[in-house]
Amino acid sequence: MDTVNLFVMESLSTSGIHDELPKKLILAKQNLVLGGNMPYSLSELATLSNEKIDALVTQTKPGVYALDKTTSGPFKVSYVGRSDTDLNDRLKKWVGKYSYFKFQYATSPKDAFEKECELWHDFGGSEGRLDNEQHPERPNGSGWKCPKCNIFE
Repeated sequence: MDTVNLFVMESLSTSGIHDELPKKLILAKQNLVLGGNMPYSLSELATLSNEKIDALVTQTKPGVYALDKTTSGPFKVSYVGRSDTDLNDRLKKWVGKYSYFKFQYATSPKDAFEKECELWHDFGGSEGRLDNEQHPERPNGSGWKCPKCNIFE
């Protein structure tokens, strides 16, 4: 990461301004500090192909993912999603429609739902900046609530 960016970000964090910054600027700051990676512990960037998915997503577990449809430049989140049961299988449904992916396993279907909600909100789903314009759905009868908004109340 660029030393100047690190200095600026550390200055913002320690100057008291951090508490006054709008949430979007804080997310942008985290994005810069992480060298352009998302402020989540998602995997490294990978080409969205059946072979790459099989090589990287080796466990049959719930999880979340971010997809990028661009063919050059830095990773840009175009779509976020989840699987409540088999992340590998779900990702394969997007092969040929998006170019790259990042993922993270979840500890449970509820954890996957909450992480998907966070990704959707943080990357502009509510502002129309993602291909999936609708808020993530919760499983029927679950009663789960979004950790970011009150859509299900």
